[in-house]
Amino acid sequence: MILSTTARRLVSRLRSLLRHLWVYALHMSGALARAKNRIRADEGAVVLTLHRVLPDRERKTTLSPPGMVMSEQTFASMVRYLAAEHRVFPLDAPRKSVRTDQRIAIALTFDDGWVDNARYAQPILVRHAMPAAIFLCPEKMGKSLPFWPEKLLASFRGAIRLRREREFLDVIRECAPLSEIKVTAQPDELVEVVKQFSVRQRNLLFERLEQLGFRKKLDNAAGTDSTMSWEDARRLSESGLLLGSHTLHHEILTQIPLEETSEELIESRRRLNLEIGQRCFAFAYPNGDWSPEIRELTASAGYAMAFAKQPGVWTAQTDLFTVPRIGLWEGAITNLRGQFSKPHFEYVVFWKTLRDAQKASLPGPVFKKNELKAGRSPRAA
Repeated sequence: MILSTTARRLVSRLRSLLRHLWVYALHMSGALARAKNRIRADEGAVVLTLHRVLPDRERKTTLSPPGMVMSEQTFASMVRYLAAEHRVFPLDAPRKSVRTDQRIAIALTFDDGWVDNARYAQPILVRHAMPAAIFLCPEKMGKSLPFWPEKLLASFRGAIRLRREREFLDVIRECAPLSEIKVTAQPDELVEVVKQFSVRQRNLLFERLEQLGFRKKLDNAAGTDSTMSWEDARRLSESGLLLGSHTLHHEILTQIPLEETSEELIESRRRLNLEIGQRCFAFAYPNGDWSPEIRELTASAGYAMAFAKQPGVWTAQTDLFTVPRIGLWEGAITNLRGQFSKPHFEYVVFWKTLRDAQKASLPGPVFKKNELKAGRSPRAA
Protein backbone atom coordinates (compact mmCIF):
# COMPACT_ATOMS: atom_id res chain seq x y z
CA MET A 1 0.00 0.00 0.00
CA ILE A 2 2.87 2.41 0.76
CA LEU A 3 4.43 1.76 -2.63
CA SER A 4 1.09 2.24 -4.35
CA THR A 5 0.51 5.55 -2.57
CA THR A 6 4.02 6.76 -3.40
CA ALA A 7 3.64 5.81 -7.05
CA ARG A 8 0.27 7.52 -7.18
CA ARG A 9 1.75 10.75 -5.83
CA LEU A 10 4.60 10.65 -8.33
CA VAL A 11 2.19 10.17 -11.22
CA SER A 12 0.05 13.04 -9.92
CA ARG A 13 3.06 15.35 -9.72
CA LEU A 14 4.21 14.39 -13.21
CA ARG A 15 0.77 15.07 -14.66
CA SER A 16 0.69 18.43 -12.87
CA LEU A 17 4.09 19.37 -14.31
CA LEU A 18 2.99 18.37 -17.82
CA ARG A 19 -0.14 20.47 -17.44
CA HIS A 20 1.86 23.54 -16.42
CA LEU A 21 4.22 23.08 -19.38
CA TRP A 22 1.25 22.66 -21.71
CA VAL A 23 -0.35 25.89 -20.45
CA TYR A 24 2.83 27.90 -21.04
CA ALA A 25 3.30 26.32 -24.48
CA LEU A 26 -0.21 27.45 -25.45
CA HIS A 27 0.49 30.89 -24.04
CA MET A 28 3.75 31.31 -25.96
CA SER A 29 2.21 30.00 -29.19
CA GLY A 30 -0.59 32.57 -29.11
CA ALA A 31 -3.29 29.89 -28.77
CA LEU A 32 -4.77 31.49 -25.64
CA ALA A 33 -5.01 34.85 -27.38
CA ARG A 34 -6.75 33.19 -30.34
CA ALA A 35 -9.28 31.62 -27.98
CA LYS A 36 -10.15 35.04 -26.58
CA ASN A 37 -10.46 36.45 -30.09
CA ARG A 38 -12.86 33.63 -30.98
CA ILE A 39 -15.13 34.47 -28.03
CA ARG A 40 -15.09 38.18 -28.85
CA ALA A 41 -15.82 37.48 -32.52
CA ASP A 42 -18.98 35.62 -31.52
CA GLU A 43 -19.91 38.25 -28.93
CA GLY A 44 -19.99 35.60 -26.23
CA ALA A 45 -19.91 35.82 -22.46
CA VAL A 46 -18.40 33.41 -19.94
CA VAL A 47 -19.96 32.39 -16.62
CA LEU A 48 -17.63 31.28 -13.81
CA THR A 49 -18.69 29.26 -10.79
CA LEU A 50 -16.95 28.85 -7.45
CA HIS A 51 -17.97 27.28 -4.17
CA ARG A 52 -15.64 28.27 -1.35
CA VAL A 53 -13.11 31.04 -0.63
CA LEU A 54 -10.99 30.34 2.46
CA PRO A 55 -7.91 31.78 4.15
CA ASP A 56 -4.99 29.36 4.46
CA ARG A 57 -5.75 28.51 8.11
CA GLU A 58 -9.24 27.29 7.18
CA ARG A 59 -8.12 25.55 3.99
CA LYS A 60 -6.08 23.26 6.25
CA THR A 61 -9.10 22.21 8.31
CA THR A 62 -12.00 22.25 5.85
CA LEU A 63 -13.66 18.97 4.99
CA SER A 64 -14.71 20.19 1.55
CA PRO A 65 -13.02 18.45 -1.41
CA PRO A 66 -10.03 20.38 -2.85
CA GLY A 67 -11.93 20.85 -6.11
CA MET A 68 -14.43 23.10 -4.31
CA VAL A 69 -11.97 25.43 -2.60
CA MET A 70 -10.04 28.54 -3.61
CA SER A 71 -7.70 30.42 -1.29
CA GLU A 72 -8.59 33.96 -0.24
CA GLN A 73 -5.31 35.21 -1.73
CA THR A 74 -5.87 33.53 -5.11
CA PHE A 75 -9.44 34.80 -5.24
CA ALA A 76 -8.28 38.36 -4.53
CA SER A 77 -5.70 38.11 -7.31
CA MET A 78 -8.28 36.74 -9.73
CA VAL A 79 -10.73 39.54 -8.93
CA ARG A 80 -8.01 42.15 -9.51
CA TYR A 81 -7.25 40.55 -12.87
CA LEU A 82 -10.93 40.45 -13.85
CA ALA A 83 -11.42 44.09 -12.86
CA ALA A 84 -8.39 45.18 -14.87
CA GLU A 85 -8.86 43.14 -18.05
CA HIS A 86 -12.51 42.11 -18.44
CA ARG A 87 -16.09 43.33 -18.00
CA VAL A 88 -17.83 41.54 -15.13
CA PHE A 89 -21.61 41.85 -15.41
CA PRO A 90 -24.54 41.08 -13.08
CA LEU A 91 -26.95 38.35 -14.14
CA ASP A 92 -29.88 40.77 -14.10
CA ALA A 93 -28.15 42.86 -16.79
CA PRO A 94 -26.45 40.38 -19.14
CA ARG A 95 -23.85 41.77 -21.50
CA LYS A 96 -22.00 40.39 -24.46
CA SER A 97 -18.38 40.70 -25.50
CA VAL A 98 -17.70 43.24 -28.25
CA ARG A 99 -15.46 42.46 -31.17
CA THR A 100 -13.66 45.82 -30.92
CA ASP A 101 -13.19 45.58 -27.14
CA GLN A 102 -10.27 43.58 -25.73
CA ARG A 103 -12.32 42.82 -22.62
CA ILE A 104 -14.53 39.74 -22.46
CA ALA A 105 -17.90 39.75 -20.68
CA ILE A 106 -17.74 37.53 -17.59
CA ALA A 107 -20.24 36.69 -14.85
CA LEU A 108 -19.16 35.42 -11.43
CA THR A 109 -21.31 32.96 -9.48
CA PHE A 110 -21.07 30.91 -6.26
CA ASP A 111 -22.95 27.73 -5.36
CA ASP A 112 -24.33 26.46 -2.03
CA GLY A 113 -24.19 29.62 0.12
CA TRP A 114 -21.21 28.84 2.32
CA VAL A 115 -20.57 31.33 5.11
CA ASP A 116 -17.10 32.09 3.72
CA ASN A 117 -18.79 33.71 0.70
CA ALA A 118 -20.00 36.39 3.12
CA ARG A 119 -16.90 36.50 5.34
CA TYR A 120 -14.11 36.50 2.77
CA ALA A 121 -15.37 36.72 -0.82
CA GLN A 122 -17.84 39.58 -0.43
CA PRO A 123 -15.36 42.15 1.04
CA ILE A 124 -13.01 41.49 -1.89
CA LEU A 125 -15.83 41.92 -4.38
CA VAL A 126 -16.92 45.17 -2.71
CA ARG A 127 -13.40 46.63 -2.94
CA HIS A 128 -13.54 46.23 -6.71
CA ALA A 129 -17.26 47.06 -7.10
CA MET A 130 -17.66 43.66 -8.74
CA PRO A 131 -21.10 42.04 -9.13
CA ALA A 132 -21.70 38.38 -8.38
CA ALA A 133 -24.52 35.90 -7.77
CA ILE A 134 -24.83 33.30 -5.01
CA PHE A 135 -27.15 30.30 -5.35
CA LEU A 136 -28.70 29.23 -2.03
CA CYS A 137 -30.54 26.18 -0.65
CA PRO A 138 -33.19 27.47 1.81
CA GLU A 139 -33.30 24.24 3.85
CA LYS A 140 -29.50 24.30 4.30
CA MET A 141 -29.13 27.86 5.60
CA GLY A 142 -27.15 28.42 8.80
CA LYS A 143 -26.13 24.79 9.26
CA SER A 144 -22.85 23.05 10.08
CA LEU A 145 -21.75 20.31 7.66
CA PRO A 146 -24.98 20.76 5.69
CA PHE A 147 -23.99 18.72 2.62
CA TRP A 148 -23.10 15.06 2.31
CA PRO A 149 -19.64 15.43 0.63
CA GLU A 150 -18.18 16.99 3.80
CA LYS A 151 -19.78 14.28 5.95
CA LEU A 152 -18.35 11.63 3.63
CA LEU A 153 -14.85 13.07 3.84
CA ALA A 154 -15.16 13.49 7.61
CA SER A 155 -15.76 9.75 7.83
CA PHE A 156 -12.94 9.04 5.37
CA ARG A 157 -10.51 11.17 7.35
CA GLY A 158 -11.59 9.47 10.55
CA ALA A 159 -11.14 6.04 8.95
CA ILE A 160 -7.59 6.96 7.95
CA ARG A 161 -6.78 8.07 11.49
CA LEU A 162 -8.18 4.79 12.81
CA ARG A 163 -6.29 2.83 10.13
CA ARG A 164 -9.60 1.49 8.82
CA GLU A 165 -9.38 2.95 5.31
CA ARG A 166 -9.94 -0.39 3.59
CA GLU A 167 -13.05 -1.02 5.71
CA PHE A 168 -14.40 2.41 4.74
CA LEU A 169 -13.97 1.70 1.03
CA ASP A 170 -15.50 -1.77 1.40
CA VAL A 171 -18.66 -0.13 2.79
CA ILE A 172 -18.89 2.05 -0.33
CA ARG A 173 -18.57 -1.04 -2.54
CA GLU A 174 -21.28 -2.83 -0.56
CA CYS A 175 -23.76 0.04 -0.88
CA ALA A 176 -23.30 0.36 -4.64
CA PRO A 177 -20.91 -2.24 -6.15
CA LEU A 178 -18.21 -0.28 -7.93
CA SER A 179 -15.11 -2.36 -8.40
CA GLU A 180 -13.05 0.56 -9.74
CA ILE A 181 -12.74 2.17 -6.29
CA LYS A 182 -9.12 1.85 -5.16
CA VAL A 183 -7.79 1.62 -1.62
CA THR A 184 -5.81 4.80 -2.30
CA ALA A 185 -8.92 6.77 -3.37
CA GLN A 186 -8.58 10.54 -3.09
CA PRO A 187 -11.23 12.93 -1.65
CA ASP A 188 -12.39 14.37 -4.98
CA GLU A 189 -12.58 10.88 -6.48
CA LEU A 190 -14.68 9.56 -3.59
CA VAL A 191 -17.17 12.40 -3.90
CA GLU A 192 -17.53 11.85 -7.64
CA VAL A 193 -18.14 8.13 -7.07
CA VAL A 194 -20.86 8.72 -4.45
CA LYS A 195 -22.54 11.32 -6.69
CA GLN A 196 -23.46 8.37 -8.91
CA PHE A 197 -25.42 6.72 -6.08
CA SER A 198 -29.18 6.91 -5.97
CA VAL A 199 -30.67 8.74 -2.99
CA ARG A 200 -31.53 5.39 -1.41
CA GLN A 201 -28.01 4.04 -1.88
CA ARG A 202 -26.48 7.20 -0.46
CA ASN A 203 -28.73 7.15 2.59
CA LEU A 204 -27.80 3.51 3.18
CA LEU A 205 -24.11 4.39 2.90
CA PHE A 206 -24.32 7.07 5.56
CA GLU A 207 -26.29 4.81 7.90
CA ARG A 208 -23.49 2.24 7.64
CA LEU A 209 -20.76 4.84 8.14
CA GLU A 210 -22.55 6.19 11.20
CA GLN A 211 -22.79 2.69 12.67
CA LEU A 212 -19.05 2.15 12.21
CA GLY A 213 -18.25 5.39 14.06
CA PHE A 214 -15.50 6.72 11.80
CA ARG A 215 -16.22 10.33 12.80
CA LYS A 216 -16.33 9.88 16.58
CA LYS A 217 -12.70 10.81 17.20
CA LEU A 218 -12.45 13.45 14.51
CA ASP A 219 -12.60 17.14 15.36
CA ASN A 220 -14.47 18.52 12.38
CA ALA A 221 -14.30 22.11 11.27
CA ALA A 222 -17.87 22.96 12.23
CA GLY A 223 -17.28 26.71 12.15
CA THR A 224 -15.49 26.55 8.83
CA ASP A 225 -17.84 24.16 7.06
CA SER A 226 -21.09 26.02 7.63
CA THR A 227 -23.56 27.81 5.40
CA MET A 228 -24.48 31.46 5.83
CA SER A 229 -27.53 32.53 7.82
CA TRP A 230 -30.56 34.32 6.41
CA GLU A 231 -29.24 37.46 8.07
CA ASP A 232 -25.98 37.07 6.14
CA ALA A 233 -27.95 36.55 2.93
CA ARG A 234 -30.05 39.66 3.44
CA ARG A 235 -26.93 41.70 4.11
CA LEU A 236 -25.34 40.42 0.89
CA SER A 237 -28.49 41.25 -1.05
CA GLU A 238 -28.49 44.77 0.36
CA SER A 239 -24.86 45.17 -0.72
CA GLY A 240 -25.84 44.44 -4.31
CA LEU A 241 -25.12 40.73 -4.71
CA LEU A 242 -27.77 38.72 -6.52
CA LEU A 243 -29.21 35.67 -4.74
CA GLY A 244 -30.61 32.75 -6.71
CA SER A 245 -31.99 29.28 -6.01
CA HIS A 246 -30.04 26.02 -5.82
CA THR A 247 -33.13 23.93 -4.80
CA LEU A 248 -34.37 23.39 -1.25
CA HIS A 249 -32.14 20.47 -0.22
CA HIS A 250 -29.41 20.33 -2.90
CA GLU A 251 -30.63 17.03 -4.28
CA ILE A 252 -29.28 16.10 -7.72
CA LEU A 253 -32.51 16.54 -9.67
CA THR A 254 -31.87 13.76 -12.17
CA GLN A 255 -31.85 11.31 -9.25
CA ILE A 256 -35.26 12.14 -7.75
CA PRO A 257 -38.84 11.85 -9.09
CA LEU A 258 -40.14 14.73 -11.20
CA GLU A 259 -42.81 15.47 -8.58
CA GLU A 260 -40.10 16.11 -5.98
CA THR A 261 -38.11 18.12 -8.51
CA SER A 262 -41.08 20.41 -9.08
CA GLU A 263 -41.45 20.98 -5.34
CA GLU A 264 -37.72 21.70 -4.96
CA LEU A 265 -37.91 24.30 -7.74
CA ILE A 266 -41.11 26.04 -6.70
CA GLU A 267 -40.69 26.00 -2.92
CA SER A 268 -37.05 27.16 -2.96
CA ARG A 269 -37.99 30.15 -5.12
CA ARG A 270 -40.95 30.98 -2.85
CA ARG A 271 -38.77 30.83 0.27
CA LEU A 272 -36.10 33.05 -1.25
CA ASN A 273 -38.68 35.61 -2.36
CA LEU A 274 -40.10 35.63 1.16
CA GLU A 275 -36.81 35.76 3.11
CA ILE A 276 -34.88 38.17 0.87
CA GLY A 277 -37.76 40.34 -0.27
CA GLN A 278 -36.68 40.35 -3.90
CA ARG A 279 -37.79 38.34 -6.90
CA CYS A 280 -35.70 35.22 -7.38
CA PHE A 281 -35.23 34.76 -11.13
CA ALA A 282 -32.02 32.70 -11.46
CA PHE A 283 -31.49 29.00 -10.76
CA ALA A 284 -28.46 26.69 -10.73
CA TYR A 285 -28.92 22.93 -11.14
CA PRO A 286 -27.19 21.03 -8.28
CA ASN A 287 -24.10 19.36 -9.73
CA GLY A 288 -25.16 21.01 -13.01
CA ASP A 289 -27.32 17.98 -13.89
CA TRP A 290 -30.55 18.42 -15.83
CA SER A 291 -32.81 16.71 -18.35
CA PRO A 292 -35.30 18.07 -20.90
CA GLU A 293 -38.14 17.37 -18.44
CA ILE A 294 -36.31 19.16 -15.60
CA ARG A 295 -35.53 22.07 -17.90
CA GLU A 296 -39.26 22.46 -18.67
CA LEU A 297 -40.18 22.29 -14.98
CA THR A 298 -37.59 24.99 -14.23
CA ALA A 299 -38.96 27.29 -16.91
CA SER A 300 -42.53 26.81 -15.67
CA ALA A 301 -41.53 27.45 -12.02
CA GLY A 302 -41.05 31.17 -12.69
CA TYR A 303 -37.31 31.42 -13.27
CA ALA A 304 -35.88 33.50 -16.11
CA MET A 305 -32.62 31.55 -16.48
CA ALA A 306 -30.86 28.43 -15.21
CA PHE A 307 -27.23 27.34 -15.18
CA ALA A 308 -25.91 23.90 -16.07
CA LYS A 309 -22.64 21.99 -15.90
CA GLN A 310 -21.37 21.85 -19.43
CA PRO A 311 -18.57 23.48 -21.40
CA GLY A 312 -19.42 26.48 -23.51
CA VAL A 313 -19.86 30.20 -23.95
CA TRP A 314 -23.08 32.14 -23.40
CA THR A 315 -24.16 33.53 -26.77
CA ALA A 316 -27.34 34.75 -28.42
CA GLN A 317 -28.04 31.12 -29.41
CA THR A 318 -27.74 29.77 -25.84
CA ASP A 319 -30.83 28.27 -24.22
CA LEU A 320 -31.43 30.47 -21.17
CA PHE A 321 -32.32 27.38 -19.11
CA THR A 322 -29.08 25.53 -19.83
CA VAL A 323 -26.51 28.34 -19.66
CA PRO A 324 -23.02 26.81 -19.42
CA ARG A 325 -20.69 27.55 -16.52
CA ILE A 326 -16.98 26.95 -15.92
CA GLY A 327 -15.99 25.62 -12.49
CA LEU A 328 -12.90 27.11 -10.86
CA TRP A 329 -10.82 26.04 -7.86
CA GLU A 330 -7.36 26.73 -6.49
CA GLY A 331 -5.42 24.25 -8.59
CA ALA A 332 -7.07 25.28 -11.85
CA ILE A 333 -5.73 28.83 -11.98
CA THR A 334 -2.43 28.75 -10.06
CA ASN A 335 1.13 28.11 -11.24
CA LEU A 336 3.81 25.80 -9.85
CA ARG A 337 4.44 28.26 -7.00
CA GLY A 338 0.77 28.21 -6.02
CA GLN A 339 0.13 31.78 -7.20
CA PHE A 340 -2.64 33.07 -9.43
CA SER A 341 -1.58 32.80 -13.06
CA LYS A 342 -3.14 34.70 -15.95
CA PRO A 343 -2.09 32.00 -18.50
CA HIS A 344 -3.65 29.26 -16.34
CA PHE A 345 -6.87 31.24 -15.98
CA GLU A 346 -7.08 31.90 -19.72
CA TYR A 347 -6.31 28.26 -20.47
CA VAL A 348 -9.17 26.94 -18.30
CA VAL A 349 -11.71 29.68 -18.95
CA PHE A 350 -11.16 30.41 -22.65
CA TRP A 351 -9.05 27.81 -24.49
CA LYS A 352 -10.19 24.65 -22.72
CA THR A 353 -13.81 25.80 -22.71
CA LEU A 354 -13.83 26.19 -26.49
CA ARG A 355 -12.02 22.91 -27.01
CA ASP A 356 -14.40 20.98 -24.74
CA ALA A 357 -17.45 22.60 -26.33
CA GLN A 358 -16.14 21.62 -29.74
CA LYS A 359 -15.67 18.01 -28.62
CA ALA A 360 -19.20 17.96 -27.21
CA SER A 361 -20.60 19.55 -30.40
CA LEU A 362 -22.38 22.23 -28.38
CA PRO A 363 -23.73 25.45 -29.95
CA GLY A 364 -21.64 28.58 -29.61
CA PRO A 365 -18.16 29.69 -30.65
CA VAL A 366 -15.63 26.98 -31.41
CA PHE A 367 -12.13 26.89 -32.82
CA LYS A 368 -11.66 27.02 -36.54
CA LYS A 369 -9.15 24.56 -37.93
CA ASN A 370 -6.32 27.10 -38.15
CA GLU A 371 -6.91 28.32 -34.59
CA LEU A 372 -6.06 25.06 -32.81
CA LYS A 373 -2.43 24.88 -33.94
CA ALA A 374 -0.96 23.72 -30.64
CA GLY A 375 -2.39 20.22 -31.10
CA ARG A 376 -4.17 18.00 -28.61
CA SER A 377 -3.74 18.34 -24.89
CA PRO A 378 -2.05 15.57 -22.92
CA ARG A 379 -4.18 13.74 -20.35
CA ALA A 380 -2.62 15.97 -17.68
CA ALA A 381 -4.43 18.97 -19.17
